[in-house]
Amino acid sequence: MKICIFGNGFVGSTVAQFLISNTLHDVTIVDPKYFNNDPIDCITEADGIIICVPTPPGPRGSCDDRIVRTIVDMCDYRSRIMVKSSVTPNLINTYEPNVVYCPEFLRQNHAKEDFAKQDRMIIGHHENAEDQADWWIDIFYGAFKQLQFIKTDRVTASLVKYVHNSWLATKVAFFHNLYENMPEHGNFEELTDILAGFENIGPSHMKAPNEDGELGYAGACFPKDVDAILKDVKHPILTFVNDLNKQWRST
Repeated sequence: MKICIFGNGFVGSTVAQFLISNTLHDVTIVDPKYFNNDPIDCITEADGIIICVPTPPGPRGSCDDRIVRTIVDMCDYRSRIMVKSSVTPNLINTYEPNVVYCPEFLRQNHAKEDFAKQDRMIIGHHENAEDQADWWIDIFYGAFKQLQFIKTDRVTASLVKYVHNSWLATKVAFFHNLYENMPEHGNFEELTDILAGFENIGPSHMKAPNEDGELGYAGACFPKDVDAILKDVKHPILTFVNDLNKQWRST
């Protein structure tokens, strides 16, 4: 199959390299920063289109999906489109039924490893277009040693992405706040080493300060995703986490 990937950032380049290395699909990347491919020609020739372009913060932190929307609008109803860009629940169902949503959970500095070792792929589809999800499952099937494909609706798939990142951001804030307020003679490092062995807590997102020497979460995903989901979901705990993180990061 001919697969056209829009966006050559850490997500798009990772997906492209994986498909090239592990399947027989013919992969083309469209990104004006790196390539001269004509987007219309690529869409016309493609069997499937994967969108991995930025969705930067819009007004007051909302998700700005205009680049995604522009690409979707360039296609027609017969195109098979997978969106991997982060798109909030209030926007994802505004796309046509031929668009599926497949959230990614890649760490920016470990994207290729994370993609290759993922144990589940979530594909959200329109309620009348489950066949679109099945088509994409066939594209990736067999390229992974062990991979569970989970089909759901597009809003739920979007929520999975944002709740996942919001929960991990909350975990960072919890342990960093604990680090700031440890009882006298308490050993934070030993505490987190012990807690890491509990299956229902796990070892991730407890280090304080971060590797950059700061408290709070940063990076390309957590800050913008927390801001964006709070435009859709009223959540006092997450609002407190967001405010606390901005205090840490503004000092």
